[in-house]
Amino acid sequence: MGDITVEVAYRRALRHGASIDLTSAEFDLLVVLLRRAGDCVTRDDLSQHALGRPIGPVDRSIDNHMSNLRRKLGPHADGRERIRNIRSVGYCYTGSPHV
Repeated sequence: MGDITVEVAYRRALRHGASIDLTSAEFDLLVVLLRRAGDCVTRDDLSQHALGRPIGPVDRSIDNHMSNLRRKLGPHADGRERIRNIRSVGYCYTGSPHV
């Protein structure tokens, strides 16, 4: 997806060919987001698919992992954020303008 490459079999993510140091949860979240790039993914779906459990009513783990993932990935080359927070719903990987 643009400058991000994910090698699922090796559980490796690359940006411009350089490895990105992701935790297991961050990697799983990135895979879910990339598979549904452009669509909003609910926090509950992210928790189920990436963490393997339902999200609790006061559970902030998805938000914490997303904050770390956004920091590690950085913005698109044109300055747009890669992962948008859709308030009260979930997150969306914005994709690149060329995809």
